[in-house]
Amino acid sequence: MIKNIALAIVFALTSVISSANDFRVKIAYEQFDTEILLYIKIENASNLKKNFNAKVNIQSQNLSFRPIQKDYNQVLIVAPKTVSNFNFATLEYSVLSQSIIRLDLYQRDSLISKDSLTLDFPNSFKNVNSKGGPRDIEIDLGGLKIDRTRTPIGRSFFELFEKNWVSPKGLSDYTIEFEELPFRFRTTKLKVYLDGELVVDSFLKDNEEFIPQLLAFTIGSVRNKLSEKETRDDEIGGDWNGI
Repeated sequence: MIKNIALAIVFALTSVISSANDFRVKIAYEQFDTEILLYIKIENASNLKKNFNAKVNIQSQNLSFRPIQKDYNQVLIVAPKTVSNFNFATLEYSVLSQSIIRLDLYQRDSLISKDSLTLDFPNSFKNVNSKGGPRDIEIDLGGLKIDRTRTPIGRSFFELFEKNWVSPKGLSDYTIEFEELPFRFRTTKLKVYLDGELVVDSFLKDNEEFIPQLLAFTIGSVRNKLSEKETRDDEIGGDWNGI
């Protein structure tokens, strides 16, 4: 599990963002045998929709992206594995036709699977110095939630989980991943993983009574598994301390 990995981020504000355009950017990396996936999710931005645009440049390679959702607030960028050791990348976001935010990401070491960061705007602008020049900021990684749902039912369930999930105090170094397999009619298969370990495997039905029950079960299952993980890590740490 990745712990305390830092990315240095440089913000360049190219236009003024009003409070109406407050939003949050979540970025996650995942590395496979032949490619790297960059998940970019924009939250709290009802005015983005089709006006949102993103582009990525890694080692001077312009990479294509495709929207995951119809409202374009989440995109998946596929990069060849040859860029796995990149040390510089630029992600540029265009909100409506007036506001552009550019994020320059420097990675100090090679890309590590499931690195992540979360950025809040415009609050993060206070990290840009008053002269307008860039300043390095260290981001502590952890507590990432990855949405791989594919239907409106799955998407709604993931959003419900996000709204109701409260991270256990003192725990941040974990990844919760939602995966969905559409089944038939109004039923879909939902799988929830904690740090790659399957925690929930259930059918998800568009039913007002069923969804709250599954939500409570999912939250409880993830919290229990996190508690087990914390206990196991403490025991391992104690064993090492005794040597």
